Amino acid sequence: VLFQLLDCVRTSSTTADKEKIESGGGNILIHHSRDTAEKQWAETWVLTLAGVARIFNTRRYLLQQLGDFFEAWEVLLNHIQSAALSKNNEVSLAALKSFQEILQIVTPVKDSDKAGDALAAMGVPPVLIDPLSASGPGRPLVRSDSLVERLTRYNGAELQAPPPGEESALEDSALWWSAWNTWYRTGTESTRPPCGPAEKLAFIPSQPFLTALIQIFPALYQHIKANFSMDDLKKLGVILHGAVSVPISSDASPFILPSYTEATLTSLQEAVLTALDVLQKAICVGPENLQIMYPAIFEQLLLFVEFSCKPPQYGRVETKHVANAKYNQAEWVALNYVPFAERSLEVVGDLYHKTACHKAVINEKVLQNIIKTLRMPLGLKYACPSESTWKLAVSSLLKVLSIGLPVARQHASSGKFDTMWPELANALEDFLFTKRYVFLKPLRRGGQDSGCSCGVVQLISTEILPNKVSTPQEGYISRMALSVLLKRAQDVLRRYVEDERLSGRCPLPRYVRAVACKMDGNTWAQVIALYPTLVECITCSSSEVSTALKEALGPFKDFMQPPVSKVQNGES
Repeated sequence: VLFQLLDCVRTSSTTADKEKIESGGGNILIHHSRDTAEKQWAETWVLTLAGVARIFNTRRYLLQQLGDFFEAWEVLLNHIQSAALSKNNEVSLAALKSFQEILQIVTPVKDSDKAGDALAAMGVPPVLIDPLSASGPGRPLVRSDSLVERLTRYNGAELQAPPPGEESALEDSALWWSAWNTWYRTGTESTRPPCGPAEKLAFIPSQPFLTALIQIFPALYQHIKANFSMDDLKKLGVILHGAVSVPISSDASPFILPSYTEATLTSLQEAVLTALDVLQKAICVGPENLQIMYPAIFEQLLLFVEFSCKPPQYGRVETKHVANAKYNQAEWVALNYVPFAERSLEVVGDLYHKTACHKAVINEKVLQNIIKTLRMPLGLKYACPSESTWKLAVSSLLKVLSIGLPVARQHASSGKFDTMWPELANALEDFLFTKRYVFLKPLRRGGQDSGCSCGVVQLISTEILPNKVSTPQEGYISRMALSVLLKRAQDVLRRYVEDERLSGRCPLPRYVRAVACKMDGNTWAQVIALYPTLVECITCSSSEVSTALKEALGPFKDFMQPPVSKVQNGES
């Protein structure tokens, strides 16, 4: 009866007339949200689906024992998926609410006395189903293939907790995996970008719908986590990535998006990070074989980190920047992904702090992948969409390396980190010798910006250069880092002198001093080549420069030696 009703309502809703219905005259007025047959049938669909889902929720113990509950469950899920993929926002969102409701079903524990206490603690009445009452004499509890007879056998008797032999049916994972498949299909279909050139008629899901879709996952995961596999995690990642890539309608953007200056996340972005947090915590407390999922979690988070400098594209849908949304220059508005990307980076740092020594994290080269992802904001520096991004990238790099470098040295003989060292060298070179911004810009920043570079130089001097070299790759990065530092120092000093002559006053960054270590001939030549540039700084009026100049010129006394005389044929 219920499913036949749903079928009829769904058919009527999808074929209803879209023509506006005029008011019936007199005092009868029709609200604009219900002024077509299509809108009225949509509301009917919403109410019918919600009612059926509620019956499955509150009467599940009864329905479970009818013998064909799994088939009925699949039919219900099919109706939920069909409604969720409807192009009517009201119907699709209501379908997800019905999905959420059926996932809140509580399975009773074996001890019926403890079951009542547990349910009461969760705010659920101990008796979930009222006794059935009907006219006519009762019938013996005899199994039958007739649905009517199965229902009638409960006549006049209170429903008790299922016997031990049948309790496993309540916990049948097939029910929840069927729900997972429905969620996955719904998510895949709703987040897939339109094919070909963007059309105005292309349907793009709303942010409330996508938020509700992602918020379903934590409740669903509690039922399937025992057998949740790496393939399932990859499926989840596709949906999460697709959901956050969906643009927002320009009409709805003022009500959903924070202002561009606010570093806040949208509800959808919060839901995406919450879903990954649920997985992360489950892996942490779960068996050791779950730890193979850590690299996949990192991979997903690092994809989100890239959004800070390279926002995702949703197919070929033309979008405008969020700052221009108020001018309605486009039908769709791109999100501000900077806060979301930066929060993802913070999560990466915290997670690596906890998992750096895990076997899977080492084998899958997570540290190298983190460094590789950070190269973009480190290299762009002031060219990043937000200045806070590259500063967070620096602090995150320092945090990760303070934990990762000791692990890398500990496993040096395994070769797992051999390709990490060149990647780190390139990242440091991109940051310290940035090619994408004007040199005079950071010179005038002073203070905080100089401190970021100082931190990187300090890391090189304390964590990289003086440590015993355990691998050829590590020796390579030491030589390369020092060469880059010297070149950077000479260029900064030379440009500072030029800028000071033009502007009069300009604070010198404090990170231009070289560090002492064993150096080859080429490196010593670079150090000596700094001397003429330092001499040029003598005329600078800044007391800060004068103090630094004294410290820098002092060590050059070691180079001042009389030339070695050579005697040939008795003559010098």
